[in-house]
Amino acid sequence: MATSATMTKAGWRRFAKGCAASAHEDHFASRRGVWYYEDLDVLVLYDNNPYADRPQRRGEQLAEFRGRLRAAGVEELAYATYPEDGYTYALVMDAGRDREQFVRDAITDVLSKSL
Repeated sequence: MATSATMTKAGWRRFAKGCAASAHEDHFASRRGVWYYEDLDVLVLYDNNPYADRPQRRGEQLAEFRGRLRAAGVEELAYATYPEDGYTYALVMDAGRDREQFVRDAITDVLSKSL
C-alpha cells in the first residue's frame, strides 16, 4: 500500500484522477466537499458544481482558493479533472485532519465572496 512518503508525482496525479472520478460518479449530488484520507494523511477538495451563467467562476474560485493554500503553507500535491472535459475536479493537499477546518472555512469563504 502506498503512503504519502512513497507516492510519486505521477502517483498523486493518478490518485487525484481517481478522486475526481469518484466525486463525479458517486457523489455528484453533493456538488462539492472535502475528504480526508487517513492512510495518506491528505485532504482532497472536490467540486462538481457547474455555473451555467458564468462558466469562468469555478476557475476564479479555484485560483483564489489556491492562493489561500499557499499563504497558509499548504502544498498542493495534485490536481485532476474527470471526465476528460474537466467537469469535476479534485485537488489533493498535503494537509492532515488538523487542517480540515481551515480548508473547509477557506473554500466556504471563497464561494460566498464570488456569488
